[in-house]
Amino acid sequence: MTRRSWLLGTFAASLYLLLACLAFWPVAPLDGSHIVGCACSDRAQEVWFLNWTAFAVLHGHNPFFTDYLMTPKGSNLAINTSMPFLGLLGLPVTATAGAVATYNLLLRLAFAVSGLSMYLLLRRYSTWWPAALTGGLLYGFSPYMIGQSHAHLFLTFVPIPPLVVAVVDDWLVANRRPAGRSGVLLGVAAGLQYLISPEVLAMTAIAVGAGVVAICLRHRQMARERLPSFLLGSTVALGVFALLAGYPIWMLLAGPRHVIGPPHSVHSLAAYADNAVAPIVPTSNQLVNPPGSAQLTKAALLHDPTESGVYLGAPLLLVIVVFFIRFRRIDIVVAAGAAGAGAFLLSLGARLELARRVLGVPLPFALVTHLPLLQSIEPARFSLFVQLSAALVLGLAVLVLLPLLPRLPYQPVRTGTPGFFASLAAEVIPSGAVALTYPWSARPNDDAMFWQIASGMRFKLLGGDVFVPGEHGISVGYVRPPGSTAVQHLLLEGTKKGHDIAYRFTRGLHSWRTWRDKFPSEMIWSSRDFHC
Repeated sequence: MTRRSWLLGTFAASLYLLLACLAFWPVAPLDGSHIVGCACSDRAQEVWFLNWTAFAVLHGHNPFFTDYLMTPKGSNLAINTSMPFLGLLGLPVTATAGAVATYNLLLRLAFAVSGLSMYLLLRRYSTWWPAALTGGLLYGFSPYMIGQSHAHLFLTFVPIPPLVVAVVDDWLVANRRPAGRSGVLLGVAAGLQYLISPEVLAMTAIAVGAGVVAICLRHRQMARERLPSFLLGSTVALGVFALLAGYPIWMLLAGPRHVIGPPHSVHSLAAYADNAVAPIVPTSNQLVNPPGSAQLTKAALLHDPTESGVYLGAPLLLVIVVFFIRFRRIDIVVAAGAAGAGAFLLSLGARLELARRVLGVPLPFALVTHLPLLQSIEPARFSLFVQLSAALVLGLAVLVLLPLLPRLPYQPVRTGTPGFFASLAAEVIPSGAVALTYPWSARPNDDAMFWQIASGMRFKLLGGDVFVPGEHGISVGYVRPPGSTAVQHLLLEGTKKGHDIAYRFTRGLHSWRTWRDKFPSEMIWSSRDFHC
């Protein structure tokens, strides 16, 4: 790599990082007291996962299993989106500044390194560096990235898919790298991606596979000649992947407290599918919204803007079509077109939907819903590869990206953790004690998970926001507290203000005492034990 290439790459990385930091302004990258959106649900869960990985590594616990949530039985984190590789990357920050700071830093790095990864991929095919720089902007700050960054760090940190494209190109298309070495690189990339998000890994395999098949159909003789190389490289890749991901996969399928079937039910995921008009209808995440588009958006798209990431805008979509026709003889354009079209088709889900009308047209994603290990894929998240393919197809002009400008900066909120838990006063809590929190720790009221992090993991929770096996081993993400109905009402409605709370408390007091007596005394704390 020449000195000029190094300088341009450094400039691109710096620009992407600067833009990522500005998107969250005025919250600093290492802020430990604010978080995007709310200190609840997925965000609180992901902060806890980052903290657990660091805590487990430093204290000799299993990173893929914990009894600090859903104690005493514990929870198998391999069936959850625990992203242990990101937790390992952020360990030094977690140990010094806390898991909230790690979450904030990794969220900004997700934009920067994902954009840089696409920039480096495009530099292989384009000698005009502004085109590669703009392609990195499209991928790193796409509607998919802006939407998912509101709640899903593990889906936003996506520098690996472009690297997989580069490895496969060098191995099977350009034939620039031996099969064995390519297999090692591919296995490492796949293993690390699994430790960030198995869902993204599965979608990457499908999208890249579609591109490879498209090239093989164009060059049948070359495909036959490269078959031995493909078999050798694939064998090596599977071996390396097994070394990195074999144990977490075993934990997922057969480890303690594993679940039967996918963590999310197929029926619940079906609601998160894109609409056929989604590529040309802006969401509330976009800065540019033409007059009347709000009503169209409401009528045609997903109600959750976090998952609405397939938007391209009419100008960019037109440019993609023109460029695909103009450069259809170039293999990478053909592969990108096939991958992008396939990803969009899969993002539509099992049934075609047009402006909130579900048409009786079966789509290929219906097959995915019957495949083990792939059933947990949310169809709308294939939009990542629509954006990746768009960046590959284009020579890119800034004008056509104008409709994609996101509405920034993000709105931060305070985590609101009481100071007691981060102070020396928290030492009154016996180390390793079991805590029943009020209200019961369950989504979206994940406050107790932040308390646990701030205390340095001094105590374990009876509840928590994780997937665990329920009845017949089927995955559930919500577990009611033990005890009578009155006690359950008391614990679950602790955050609500209602006239019947005092009545339910009085009614449940006797049942509460009976239930409490079933546990060792050190497992139950009351307000007399510590004050917040």
